[in-house]
Amino acid sequence: MNRVTVAFADGVEETATVRYYRGHAKNPMSDRELEGKFRDQAASVITDADADTLIKAIWTLDEAASTDALFAWTALG
Repeated sequence: MNRVTVAFADGVEETATVRYYRGHAKNPMSDRELEGKFRDQAASVITDADADTLIKAIWTLDEAASTDALFAWTALG
């Protein structure tokens, strides 16, 4: 659980509590949110095209004959 209290200059205080953060098992992220978070984190190290390829490989991993597709995007060309 997280609780934040902000005290304003006029003396008023506002408190907000989040019992289950976004991504917790009881407050899961949608696939779109997961992809967005991944893209934000990966943007400084891989291209958008590589992110697209990796995301596709991850979402279709259960259909793959091997895990090669998951790592193919790392090959230098």
